[in-house]
Amino acid sequence: MIFIVKSATHHMQARDVIRETWGSIEFLRGTRFATLFLLGRTSTSEEQFLLNRENEMFGDLLQCDLLDEYKALPLKVLSSFRWLLEGHMTSSYYTVTDDDCVMNLMNINTFFHVERYDDVIYCGFIFDQDSKVNRQRKSKWYISKDVYSGLYYPTFCHGGMWSLQKPMMRDVYCMAEVTQRNEFYLEDVYITGILREKLGRRDSNILPATTNSGSKYLLMYYPWDETNRAYIKMTAKWRKLNRTLPWGINSSSGEPLVGSYKPQTLHTKQNVKLLLLQWSHLKDAETNRTK
Repeated sequence: MIFIVKSATHHMQARDVIRETWGSIEFLRGTRFATLFLLGRTSTSEEQFLLNRENEMFGDLLQCDLLDEYKALPLKVLSSFRWLLEGHMTSSYYTVTDDDCVMNLMNINTFFHVERYDDVIYCGFIFDQDSKVNRQRKSKWYISKDVYSGLYYPTFCHGGMWSLQKPMMRDVYCMAEVTQRNEFYLEDVYITGILREKLGRRDSNILPATTNSGSKYLLMYYPWDETNRAYIKMTAKWRKLNRTLPWGINSSSGEPLVGSYKPQTLHTKQNVKLLLLQWSHLKDAETNRTK
């Protein structure tokens, strides 16, 4: 599984917390994990220098040629889809999350060994049905009638965590190429709701990832805190989850059940530059798309 972590250029502390917690586990009972931090363009050369140095150290930054701001999230996520679809890294599943979330790797490993439908988007966070469009102008999630005229959104996964396989990723990306986004900036609604529905995928193609008992947030943890205390909560939660991991040796193969694995394809500055050029072309063409 590849985790696509939506981050911001100045969120190095958040990225470090992930690298030191759940992002440090790169295989578990035969399942390999890799983490990409998704960024936009910096506003200063000094900040870009720091990102280049960070990427040289960790090789896990994926940067697209869009100013790093909240309203760029749909294009940021879609740019990562394009990069992955071109074969830079392959995986059975791709999971989109935020840099203030903790992945429950044990439950993720168990869940996706059972649930393996290639035409389904799985919601690891809030599964939202019949969500009313926010018309409050001062709200972070305000959407005007000019941008989206409907009263309700299609069923969608909130951005904390959602997972899909490559066939669905490819279809969503191709639909985005021929869809006029009209400045709609809620990437979770746009990708898992609007584009999915436009593809003809029904509500049966988007499902909550829960236990049989209906327990919420089986696969992830969100601290519900926008202060720096969120990082303390994330670390504390990971310590609890870490104790549930099978730290031992496979009796038949002699290999460790949990450990660190580095993918052969790191996300070097050369790959980052390639992404910048490719997505710039698509960004320029967006205004010519029609519904």
